[in-house]
Amino acid sequence: MALAVGACVPAFSWYQDAVHAAWQRTTGRVSHCEIRETHYNATASQTKVDISYTYDVAGARFSGSWTGYWPETEEESANALPPGRFDELRDSGYPLVVLYDPNNPSQSVIHSAAVSHQLLYKWLFGFLFAVTVYYVVRIYPAWKRASPTL
Repeated sequence: MALAVGACVPAFSWYQDAVHAAWQRTTGRVSHCEIRETHYNATASQTKVDISYTYDVAGARFSGSWTGYWPETEEESANALPPGRFDELRDSGYPLVVLYDPNNPSQSVIHSAAVSHQLLYKWLFGFLFAVTVYYVVRIYPAWKRASPTL
């Protein structure tokens, strides 16, 4: 039973991603950015970015913000920068790729990993569904036959 319920969670997430319209791309501009080094121990530090940006959709201007550790590779985000170039984000007007929801343009993200994980949901659903079917068809009946009746 737990396997069947477990298979439903990624299936529901997959369904939600599939029924939502694809997010659209537009160009945005940095309006404000703060960059700071954070230390969680004595040896390593990470660069944390607080950024505000604006973007236009169908003649209307929208704004968004993001806080976190800035992605460093293109696989992580179209806005990725190597650590030596983070200071460019402080330039007001620095261009960004903005993804927005066409059904609600005020909803936006600047890192695409936040938009969809469809492939992960598909594989997770498929795996859990296969395990559930195997259990129901093979394991449970064999266990039931081998159990003594009371």
